Order: sequence, then C-alpha cells, then structure tokens
Amino acid sequence: MRFEGMGDYRGEVRSAQLGAGSGARLVRWIALCHAGPIAACLGPSGDVPSAPGPTRTSAQEMSPPTSGRRSAPGWASALLSFCYVMLPVAALGTLYLLPYLRGEATDPLGFDTPHYLWRANLVHASGLDALSSIPVPFLNPNADRPGFPVLASLIQTARGPSPRELLFVFPAIGAIAIGGAAGAFAVEILDEPPWAFPLYAILVGGSLAVVQTASGSLDNLTADSVALAAAAVALMAASGRRCVIAGGILVAAALMIHWVIAGLMMMLLGLLASFLVPASIDRREAGARLRDTPSARLVAVLGLGSVIAVLGLSTNWAELHRPQIGRSRIAGKVAARIPSLHLWLTIPLAAAGAACLWWLRRSTLRRWGCLFLGCWMAVLAVGASAFWILDGRRVPLYRVAEFVLAIPILCAAAVVATPRLAGDRRWLRAAIGVVLAVTSVTVSLRLADAAWRNESSIMDPVTSAEVDAAVTYVHTVPADRPIIFVVSASGFTASDRVIRAELPGELIGRVRTFVGAGSDLLAGRPPSFGQNFDVQRSWDGVKDLLHEDYVAIWLSSLNRFADAPAGARAIAPGVKIVRGPDPTVAHHLSVSGAPSEGELARAALAALAILLIVGLGWSAALIDANWLARLGFAPAFGVAVLVLGGVIGARLGWSVAGTSGSVLFAMLATTGWLIVGIEAVVGRSSARRRAAESHLAE
Repeated sequence: MRFEGMGDYRGEVRSAQLGAGSGARLVRWIALCHAGPIAACLGPSGDVPSAPGPTRTSAQEMSPPTSGRRSAPGWASALLSFCYVMLPVAALGTLYLLPYLRGEATDPLGFDTPHYLWRANLVHASGLDALSSIPVPFLNPNADRPGFPVLASLIQTARGPSPRELLFVFPAIGAIAIGGAAGAFAVEILDEPPWAFPLYAILVGGSLAVVQTASGSLDNLTADSVALAAAAVALMAASGRRCVIAGGILVAAALMIHWVIAGLMMMLLGLLASFLVPASIDRREAGARLRDTPSARLVAVLGLGSVIAVLGLSTNWAELHRPQIGRSRIAGKVAARIPSLHLWLTIPLAAAGAACLWWLRRSTLRRWGCLFLGCWMAVLAVGASAFWILDGRRVPLYRVAEFVLAIPILCAAAVVATPRLAGDRRWLRAAIGVVLAVTSVTVSLRLADAAWRNESSIMDPVTSAEVDAAVTYVHTVPADRPIIFVVSASGFTASDRVIRAELPGELIGRVRTFVGAGSDLLAGRPPSFGQNFDVQRSWDGVKDLLHEDYVAIWLSSLNRFADAPAGARAIAPGVKIVRGPDPTVAHHLSVSGAPSEGELARAALAALAILLIVGLGWSAALIDANWLARLGFAPAFGVAVLVLGGVIGARLGWSVAGTSGSVLFAMLATTGWLIVGIEAVVGRSSARRRAAESHLAE
C-alpha cells in the first residue's frame, strides 16, 4: 500500500544509475580520485535524489519499480512482513525475560532501576511538575528528562502494566524498539532485502551494547531507540521522501527522553548534512528549490525537532543536568564494562561490513547511510581520545561505547553481505547465508544471555515488604509530618533509591533517608560512621527537619551495621518506630516473589501492543516507506508520540493519569490512524475523479 505523492527513491536512483552510462561512471571515478570517498558517495548530479515531484497519477508511476525480483502477492507479502517482525520480537523478548523465567531474579535488574520507578510513580501520582518541585535537597529527579516517567504513566493509564511491572519487561521492549529501528534502517537506507530485517533486528537489539544499556539505564535505552529511528527517517527525508515531520517528532522526543544522547545524534546528522553540501549544490544548480536539497531537508528535520523540544521543555532549561560521575567511578566502570563489549572482535567485523556496504550493490542512499554509520563509529574514537587526554575525567567512555550502535549494525551488514562473495551460484550463496545467519544469531544471543545473567538488582523482596508495612503505618500519621528512614547499609544512594521506589507517589516528597545510627538521629547530630560523602548528603537532607515533629522508621534489611535504638516499637517483623506515634495494629510482612510467566507475558504483550497501536498509525501516516519498515519504526514511534504528547499535554495542564490521561492517550493513539484514513479516502476520491475525467476525454 502506498499513498499518492509517495515515490520510491531507490527505484529512481537505480534507474538514474543505469541510464547514466559510462559518462556517469567516468564522473564518479574523477570524483573519487580528486575528492576522496566522501565525494564519491555523493555521486554526480544525475545520481542525486530528485525532489518530490507532482502527485503521481498513472498506474505505472504508482507501481513499484521493477528490478528483476518477483513481487509476492499482497497477502503473502504482508504475511512475510509480519513474520520478519515477529521473529526478533520473540527472540529478544525471550532473551531479556529469561532471568525472571528461570527464577534467577525476583526484582527488576539494574542499579538505577529504582530511580526510574520512583520518578514514574511520582509523575503518575502528582503530575510532571512534581519532578522539578520535589523538596528533597540531595535528590536529583532528572526533571530535564521527563520522557520515561511520562511514558510509564501513560502506559499505565492505557490499562497497561504498572511502572513496577513495566520495569521487568521494559529492557525487552526497548531492545525490540532498537532492533525494529535497526531493521528498518537496513531495509530502507542500506537497501537490504526484506529477509535481512530480522537478522539486523536481533543482532542489534541483542548486542552487548544494548544489554549493558538495558541494565538500569532506561533513559539511555529509550533514547537510543528513538534516536536510531530519527536517524533513519532523517536520511529518508534527505533523499526527498515525505518524512520531515516524522523526523522532527522523533528528534524532539529523543531530546525529551535524554538530551545528551539526542544531542550527539543531532551532531552526527548535522555533520552528515555538511558532507552532503556538494550534492545539494548540484541539485540547486539543476533547478531544484533550496528546501528540496538533501542538506536543507536534514537541517529542516533537526530544526523542527529542536523547536518542538523547546516548547515541551520550556520550563526545564534551567534544570539541565549533566551527570557528575567521579573519576574513580568512571575508571572502574570503564575497566569493567568496556572489555565486556568485545570490541577487539566487533570493530574489525564492523569495518568489513562497512566495506561491503560501500562496494556491493552501490546506490546513493546506501552510501549516505554508510557515511553516517562511519561518522557514528568515529564517536567512539573521539570519546577514547578525550578519555585518554583528560585522564578519565568527566568522560564516561563506557556510555560512549554503548551508544555507538553503528558497530552492531555494520556487523550485521557483514553477515548479510558475505554470501554475495560466493558468486552467481545461488545454492552456495543460500547455504553460506543460512549458516552465517544461524551462527551469528546463536553466538550473539548466547553472549547477550551470559552478560544479562551477570546483571543484578539492588532491590530486595524483604525490603519491599518492610517498606509496605511502614507505608501502612505512615498512612495513620498526619500528612504534615515528615518521614525519615534510618538505615546503616553500605551506600546512601542505593538505600535511598530502594526505599523511595517502594513508596506510593504521594509520599515520595515527604521522605528523607538518614544513614547512621538511630541514636545519632535522636540526638540531633551527624552520623558517627559511614563514608564522608554519604554522611554529608544524609545530614544535609535531614538537619532542617530536626526541629519539626518528624517520624523515624528503622528497617532491619537496610541496617546491617547498627541496631534499632532502645525503646523502638515494632510495626511488623523487622520494622520499628524510632520516633513517632505508637502503632495501633501489628502487621505481618508479605514477601512477594518475581512475577509469574503469565504475568510477565501479559505485561510485555500489553506494553508492546500499546506502542505498536500508537506508533504504527503515526508511522503509516508520516513515513514514506513500505509496511515492513513502518512496522519496524512503530515501537520507537509509539514511544516518541506518547512522550511528546504527554510532555506537551502536561505543560498545557493535562494530567497523564486518570480521566485526563485516558483522553490524552486516546487522542494520541487515534490521530495517526485518522490521518491514514483521511489520506486513503482522499486518494480514492481523487483516483475516481481522474478516471471519470479520462473517460470523458476519450
């Protein structure tokens, strides 16, 4: 299915190449000799994509170009596309849910996972503005990254999983979104055959870089999927296809999810736009309008995304927060995580894949994509140089390496291209292709499974049960009394995050954490033990509350170094009141395990279905591509639309929960499909009118 006005750029490029003859090849060879590989990829003026022309009217123009491949019937093509998409969904979903299915983990994996959970609970309960107004001095709510809390809240509002349930399955959802965007990038930009879609999706979504990102860094994981989709759509827009608005939406959403990741991707696209200036000049000299040149269309995508993001984040520019990570922590993480990526193997494979993309089945858009991936890989070299020059200060090289998804994309390209080196013997190429595909997928998934199984959670079922008992008691206390949890476990940040993650959203702003002995708190003095940094942050958080009528609660599971002070009263086993009213009822701890297989499956399918329903309508309406690519873009586009609509709606006074959130979700979910329906009706009406005019003319 294609809409009027949508051309097939790749077919036009192939026709131009075939028609140019030896003169075009001579011009290309001269460009290669005098300007290097960048000029060669731009091609002569006859090989540069033309601007979209008038709406096509004839059946011949509306039909896809013939390239020697037989087209499958419509139903068979749709079935194949569905299978190509479902293969990576099943493979990646199983990979990231295995630790819970095996019983190896009972809580969501990752050190930062509780941080995302309490932020999502806070936004769902108190609105987006609560992120920037929470009255806890040491807390960093990341108000400059509203994307994930808004996304989690809208998914829950749409009768999807709760934020806690979502965190079990979101690594799988994020990996599927990344894999789908990578598969669409391969099919639409790299001109790979449709059967390569699942291979790219699995090898990228199941790559070690994505596995390490999925371990708690959910802002990064979400932004990676949207940024990769934005890059693919921006390249399609540069080729002349109707994708500028879609690219702007994706860029804006990426900025709202993680402005650092989005900023890096925008820099890469800006660099590509500068490389395409010669091709743009050629198009301009050939008579095209400035706005129809490749560089101008790329700049239009970036500019539109920036404007939309400014509108959505207008109240938070003063709160932009660049992560502050100590030098010793950066060095430790680099030493632990960089070797796990096996860059010694993947970088040479990626280089081989780049060479295959460059020299096999040449086309202009394919070379643009190869050039973009090369720039993306160069980010790792720049990051490594900065890390070495600055001696590890403020350069989290492990994050840079995990961001460079060009490496697994090019590794997948090497796997797809290798069988073509076998010559014209189709049976040999097919045999080599099957062996390589099965081997690469098996090895990749086994490495990913081993890495994912090594991840751990800082959350604990016993602590969750203790906090639940404490919350039941807190609900009997007047709402104006602050709550202080007394802990003496190692690590102030981990203890505070675990406690805050288990609280209902309306209590998060009332709670502080004191790392030390309960006797120190009752005496009104700083903790007498602990690391200096933790002691200072803990004391800064509670010292202003000591003159108030606060309530102090002691949890056994988070107090390995100090017992409860004398006179503490029990609420439940392991939970005691250090200061506050006497408990009226004794509670029992209810320790829950991991979700069952059915609960995990329902949560994963519900969340994925929500993103697909929202994203597919918008991708069909705004992206000029085949349905396989639209399906690949759909999860990332669903994330982008929910984030963008939710953030802007919240700035306009809409709530992302309750009735207001339901109405907002319904609007976001149906608008894309409404545009598709209107275009289809208008297209059929125009076709009937042209047919009637043609009949009268005859």
